[in-house]
Amino acid sequence: MELLDRIFKKSKEMEIMSSVKLVVVFYSMGGTNYQLAKWAKEGAKEADAEVKY
Repeated sequence: MELLDRIFKKSKEMEIMSSVKLVVVFYSMGGTNYQLAKWAKEGAKEADAEVKY
């Protein structure tokens, strides 16, 4: 049960992220930077950060 608690429990870092505001700015001709920016947005949203994209 401890393993599941570790996996699904918010860590201190994620609690701190709740007050983070993030702006993702990118330029992409080939799509690579677009994908990286998309992953950054998704990761920040999972950590409850406010994200502008």
